[in-house]
Amino acid sequence: MEIIGAAARRVSEKFRREHEAIPWRGIIGLRNIIAHEYGELDHNRLYTVAREGVPELIRTLEQILGKKKR
Repeated sequence: MEIIGAAARRVSEKFRREHEAIPWRGIIGLRNIIAHEYGELDHNRLYTVAREGVPELIRTLEQILGKKKR
């Protein structure tokens, strides 16, 4: 999740605005919490994000990238 957040920071503002359904700020914010250990990590939240959020993000990105290839 830290790598996903770091990659999300590199996505252009234009792309982010075009795809507002993706929670860019949340992804980047979670990366910052993990990387810098602001307080204690909520392991239950991390598990939920890994189990539910990441697969949903992958599906959304596959749809976006699939449309761009056409």
